[in-house]
Amino acid sequence: MLFCCLSLLGLASIAALPAQAQKVQDELFWTTFHKTPSVMLKPKYATYSVEYDLGNLVMNVSTRPVLQGLTYQKSDGNLLLRLTAKNLYVTGRKLNQSSTRNSYEVFYTLNYSGEFGYELRDPKTDEILADYRKTEGVMNTQSFTNMRDLEAYMNNAFAGEKSRQLLESMMRRADFALNPHDYKAGLTLNTVEGTAPAYADINKTTNELKALLDGKAPVDKAKVQALSTTWTQHLARANWEDKKSEINKRIASALLENLCVASLLIEDYPKLGDYAAEYMKHNAGMFSKPPYFETDLSYGGTAVAPPPTIVLGRNVQSRMNVYYDDLVADVMPRK
Repeated sequence: MLFCCLSLLGLASIAALPAQAQKVQDELFWTTFHKTPSVMLKPKYATYSVEYDLGNLVMNVSTRPVLQGLTYQKSDGNLLLRLTAKNLYVTGRKLNQSSTRNSYEVFYTLNYSGEFGYELRDPKTDEILADYRKTEGVMNTQSFTNMRDLEAYMNNAFAGEKSRQLLESMMRRADFALNPHDYKAGLTLNTVEGTAPAYADINKTTNELKALLDGKAPVDKAKVQALSTTWTQHLARANWEDKKSEINKRIASALLENLCVASLLIEDYPKLGDYAAEYMKHNAGMFSKPPYFETDLSYGGTAVAPPPTIVLGRNVQSRMNVYYDDLVADVMPRK
């Protein structure tokens, strides 16, 4: 009788186990993300000119944008790059104060509006090849030790200082979009521990992609595309609700992260956006965050930099996170 009960307990324990033992292993793999321009300008165009639309502001601009190796000329270039930073207005402000026994700090959180952006135009045809527009934003001012200095800053230096920052930001965005760049990228690639044949197939593909990324030359996009089909085939079998299924939520999410990496490397931004959105659809929650890659501070698009790490008065921060959905918003053509 005792043996029978133990046998039944053993069978129950076996039945309670998942159909496939599984564990996702993620690895941060560093390689180069070769980002191509949003529009290729050669050989149709040879020269470009730059204009600044600053409204009533007078501003010295010390750095001139470069454009895909085209020759700059002061006027009448084949292309015109117009940079805009004007009509800055504060539309709302919130006063922030903090004090301790020995110090007092005060600053504003500001809502602002204006006209900021860039436009690349063919003057002969009036065709807009690329553009970006920003009309509002939120920011914190610098801190002061008394209200008098804060108000003096707002009445005198703020408009010019912020307009310059926004102009420099638009120049940076134009450079990011219109010129080729190589960014060091920390990519999360996943393998699966388990005995299912599907896991061996997933891992084989992941390791083959790592081998492709070991070289310094731009990645072979056709080979990356071919490898990614393995992950999409397994993803199609996902059962998001059943934890015991072979391709359950954990495995499917790992596949989506791998597919984000593949889409980034081949610069298939529509698919990258789809995979990132699908990941968040199934992983939404208070502590969830969109899939991302790491890069250094030279990155010119939207990115999330961690709080500064100050050592001996110097910021030693060197990396930031780039969410894939932000990258897609930066590079997809306007509608």
